[in-house]
Amino acid sequence: MGILLILLAILTMFLLWGVAGHGGLIISRNGCRDALAPIDVRLRRRFDPVPDLAAATPSPGDRAGMREAPKVQF
Repeated sequence: MGILLILLAILTMFLLWGVAGHGGLIISRNGCRDALAPIDVRLRRRFDPVPDLAAATPSPGDRAGMREAPKVQF
């Protein structure tokens, strides 16, 4: 009976150690995400307008069909 209690105590200690270790890993992961969040926001603000700018500028093929600007003589 005494050996069974000792084994149960050791098993309980390993279980608690595993739960505490898992909690520590989760805390570390969340801290890393929180630290990188401002960088992610800045990158999104920088690169979100790029497709809109590309759509707003005419492509070289569009310029071929345009008429030339009038020449000004001085």
